[in-house]
Amino acid sequence: MDLASARLRNAALLGAGIVAVAVLAITSRRAASESSPAESARSSSASAVAPVEAHADAEHGERSMPPADAVLAARLAVELRDAKLAGKKTHETSLDQLDDAALARLVGDVAADVEVREAAAIVLARRGSPESTSALCEAVLESIRHGMDPARRNLLTIVSTVASPAATAALTRALGDAELRVYAARALAKLGTPESVSAVLACAEADPSDAAPVLRALERTQSPDAVAPLRARIESSTSPAVVRAAAAAAVRLGDASVPSMLLARVDDPVLASARSEILDIVASSKGGGARPALLEATEHPDAAVRAAAIRSLGRDPNALARERLQRLAREDADPDVRALAASLTTKTSGTAHAESPGK
Repeated sequence: MDLASARLRNAALLGAGIVAVAVLAITSRRAASESSPAESARSSSASAVAPVEAHADAEHGERSMPPADAVLAARLAVELRDAKLAGKKTHETSLDQLDDAALARLVGDVAADVEVREAAAIVLARRGSPESTSALCEAVLESIRHGMDPARRNLLTIVSTVASPAATAALTRALGDAELRVYAARALAKLGTPESVSAVLACAEADPSDAAPVLRALERTQSPDAVAPLRARIESSTSPAVVRAAAAAAVRLGDASVPSMLLARVDDPVLASARSEILDIVASSKGGGARPALLEATEHPDAAVRAAAIRSLGRDPNALARERLQRLAREDADPDVRALAASLTTKTSGTAHAESPGK
């Protein structure tokens, strides 16, 4: 469909929407004129008190858009689609001409077009003033109250682009929603302030069932404030999932002490079920401690630990790793460990030849 055809189609859709709203208004006025004098008086009084308040659905009690906002949302939906076809940005549309209050009403109303709501949120976030940020956060919290709102997750991400106390407070409140907790934790981690990191850590402490995915969200932060609390959990947690999540996040933050901390706990019985995953995390560490820690683990008295270390070394094309695998393939006391080392020796040798110059 070319641009002209798309615009004609969108204009027709907009016209139909406006006609529908006009018919609804006429029908409402006709019904009002036929009501009793007492009912008319009550209706007039209510209109005078709150002329722009959201209307409630009689059956479900849900908020819906006032007619004027509904027309605006329909027009903006068409405009945004035209802008996409023309390669324009959100800030090049009339959304940027609306005041904070109008934008916030669009963001917070679950009946509006999702793209319009997210675009309105982006405009508020881009403005960055305390007033705009406050309006954005209040609107997003309003949307969170509607459990079926399809825009909730993306709106949290948009809030995370604004480094302000209001954004931290709103995202911290969102941690209280079990369905949104991990997404709110990721958004707080992205903010990366001491307050937002503390909120994520406090959430992990408050609800152990969600501690691992919440801590894993800290992989997205660049804040050094997360390192010490993550180390504490690596060293002392009795939950394998929490240890793995904290270690993975610490590795992403570049903490070179992770391999030695994990290796110190590899004999801990509470972590027996997670030894292979823990040594995989050691192998993924970008610091200089990963290979020495894995080489040390290949001498462990427990065959399961040696096997886990061998699997991690099997992805390392380094000559020291190959030599250790070759020795273990010949000398390890456990036949299964010898067989595993032999199979991985072949793979690492093939990788080394493939990466060697002139081969």
